[in-house]
Amino acid sequence: MACLHTLLSDTGTASLILPQYEGKQLIAAAPAHHLVCTAVCEVQSTANKPVSRLLIALARDTAATASDTRTPLIIHESGAIPLTLRR
Repeated sequence: MACLHTLLSDTGTASLILPQYEGKQLIAAAPAHHLVCTAVCEVQSTANKPVSRLLIALARDTAATASDTRTPLIIHESGAIPLTLRR
C-alpha cells in the first residue's frame, strides 16, 4: 500500500476503500489506535468479478481519545506501510 492519508471529518469519522488484505490489516489494527470500524462493505468493480476491495468506515473511539486531538495509525507489514489518519 502506498502512503495513504485521510482526514477524519468534523464528527470524527473517515471512510476508505482498500484492497481486501490491507483492509483486513486496518480492521485488526484500528482498536489499538483508538479507532472503531463502524461499517465494512465488500466492493467489486462489476457483477462478474470477484470482490477485491473493502469499504471501511472508521470512527474515533471518543472514550479512549478524550484528550487526543489526532489519532495516527501506522501499519508495518513486510516493510514500512504507513497509513495515517489525521483530524
